[in-house]
Amino acid sequence: MKSKLTTICAAAVFALMLAMVTPAAPNGPSGIPGEAVSASSQPAATPAPTPVDHPEIRKALAALQNARADVARAVPDYKGHRAEALKAIDEAISQLNICLTY
Repeated sequence: MKSKLTTICAAAVFALMLAMVTPAAPNGPSGIPGEAVSASSQPAATPAPTPVDHPEIRKALAALQNARADVARAVPDYKGHRAEALKAIDEAISQLNICLTY
């Protein structure tokens, strides 16, 4: 059972790390990634960002929600480590939900 908890915690950490990785884009003149360099000196109106489906984030979020359910069902408390693992998973889920807003 300890091995399963370790695996679940590792999956939670991996999902959080995956959520933090973003593709690098060249910065424009004002430092905004992906901004095009325009010939005019007047700043162009910035269009609203297009929502993206984020399939990898959604997959990681589902995996964390399943992992959380497994950890919550674990019978022993593992000397408080189960509660700490649940907190870490909850934080990872929260971060992934924030990622989905971008």
